[in-house]
Amino acid sequence: MLSGVDATTRLTDLIGRPVTAADGRRCGRVTDVAVDHATRFPRVVALAFRRRRRLTVVPWRCVERVAPDQVVLGRAEPTSIAGGVYLARDLLDAQVVDIAGRRLARVGDIVLDQRGTELRAVAVDVGLAPVVRRLGLRRVAARLPSEMIAWDALHCATGRGHELQLASPAAAVHGLQPEQLAEVISRLHPDRGAEILAAVPAARARRVPRRRRRRRYSMMRARRRAPS
Repeated sequence: MLSGVDATTRLTDLIGRPVTAADGRRCGRVTDVAVDHATRFPRVVALAFRRRRRLTVVPWRCVERVAPDQVVLGRAEPTSIAGGVYLARDLLDAQVVDIAGRRLARVGDIVLDQRGTELRAVAVDVGLAPVVRRLGLRRVAARLPSEMIAWDALHCATGRGHELQLASPAAAVHGLQPEQLAEVISRLHPDRGAEILAAVPAARARRVPRRRRRRRYSMMRARRRAPS
């Protein structure tokens, strides 16, 4: 996590928070935030909020204050960040690879560190606690463990998050050695593994042990041939 932060919040606590204008006028409720995926700990760059059926997205620079009970806008202006990584839409409940632990997990919540009005995604919680908390059982969740994976040690294995992490040189998967790449690929769907191999430098991809690369393919072929 980042040092010197003012506070830490969870994405699921931010979603649903009222959004108000500086004059106190109600603008809606937070539905999502977008991040700059090209950095090690991505910075929040846009805020999405909804009032009735109208969805509005504004650059994060329009946010004047982030309080525990509301988000205050200093001004509102349109944004063109519709194609970015939206944490709730693209990562919440998505499957990720814990690169350090070489395991698959599912994102239950996302931890955001706050410094002034700046928010950065620093970790995901893949434990049971966030799942129970989102069901409204906060007292039960408080007794359950959280399992954190630092943002710079995860790779999204599905959806748009996977595509954009492959395109980002800051993504953890680009720093893996051939043996580590083979271990991660062996845990993914063959299509996702092939996309990773295509995204890393060709010299490193050629050094990935073929026996490890093929293990997942062999398992899936065997399952398809097995009688039902």
